[in-house]
Formats: sequence, structure tokens, C-alpha cells
Amino acid sequence: MKDHAAAERGLKVASDKPAEGAWRWFGDDEVHYRTKEYRPAYNKITLDIDLGGVTLGDGIYGETDRRISFQTGPAIISKASDKDKQLRAYKDGQLVLTAPVSPGKPTAKCVSGTLLVMTVQSPYTMDSSTYGVPADSPGGYRTTVQYALRLTNSGQFLHSAPLSVADQGRTNVSHGCINMSTANAKWFYENSHRGDVVEVSDTGEQIKPGDGWTDWRFTWEQWLQGR
Repeated sequence: MKDHAAAERGLKVASDKPAEGAWRWFGDDEVHYRTKEYRPAYNKITLDIDLGGVTLGDGIYGETDRRISFQTGPAIISKASDKDKQLRAYKDGQLVLTAPVSPGKPTAKCVSGTLLVMTVQSPYTMDSSTYGVPADSPGGYRTTVQYALRLTNSGQFLHSAPLSVADQGRTNVSHGCINMSTANAKWFYENSHRGDVVEVSDTGEQIKPGDGWTDWRFTWEQWLQGR
């Protein structure tokens, strides 16, 4: 599909709390919509896809029209620093939780950047074989945790880790995740949702393009350059 402009004319985003936003193309068959700032809380959003029969270039036509509506909840934004090994969660701008954490050890660093919660699960089995290290080999593992929030495709989670409580807030011992106590992880399981923001800093590694929902790795000016 080559006619990006025709496609964008058929994509309409409406909101009861308007926010500046724009589309950005990733190749000819994938386009993302992002706002300049984080979406407002308690915001009703509707996407109208009016592409049925629309010519999109290269002999491609839109197949059908579609409408998608959803509502955002409270604004839960968390900030985790490898420098002080603390995670601070803010709900609607108010600090509601401060949790000691143990990020990834030097051989398995967490990535820094603006990450988004991809899944919220309980329980969840952490398995090193999913990224090529057999569970029964040196450095491998397979363990089930009670609460887990996925932050990247490559396997960075925020999850409960009762065995590392003594290290949380002090040293880095995890296999690339953000460890916290069961009680603190339970708070996230009960209060956080897909799309919530987790800003990770000071790890020495940056999030890679496409390793999860990574649209916020761009500044707004960089985002607009992809139109």
C-alpha cells in the first residue's frame, strides 16, 4: 500500500478529552496513532476506520469499515530508577506506592525507556528457554511467580519475587526483570492495566525499537517526521 494520505483520511480518532496526536508509518502496512502527551485519564476514545472500497495504491482497496471505542481508566504512571532501586507509582498525579526493587544484574540488565504494560497475569511461569537458554542449563531457570506485568517482547517483567526481598532496594540480582515483593506486585496486579506507563531509568541499556509497545521512544518531533 503506497497511498498513506488516502489511508489517513479514512482513519479518524475522536475523544471526549481532545489531545494533540498524529499518525506515524512503519513501512507501508503499519501505522500507529500517538498523542503528544500521555492520554488523559477517564477518556472515551473512538476510532473510525472508513476504508471500505477506498483506493490505497498498488491495486489495493480497503475491505470494510469498522468502529472501535474504549475508555481509559485512572492515570497510573510508575517510575523505576536503577540508581536508587525504587519504584514510585503515581495515580492521577498522586504518589500512591513506593516500592524497593531489584532490577537486572550486570549480565542481564533491564532496559531503560518509556515502557507500557502489555499483559497483567497471575500466575505466570518465567522460563529462560523462551529466549534461548535451556532451563536446566547454567544460568537457566523455570519458575512460577504469583504476579507478573510484561513490559517488553523480549521478557522484561515487573513481577513478584519473594526470594529477592532482601536484595530489593539494595542490589541487582534479577535475570533482567524488575523484582519486587509479593505485596507490592499484588498492588500492580490489582490496579494496573494494559497500556499503563512504566518509565525505567539509569540501567545503562535502552529499549530497542519494536521490543514491546515502544512508540514513546520517539520525541514528538521525531514522531512527526514519520508521517
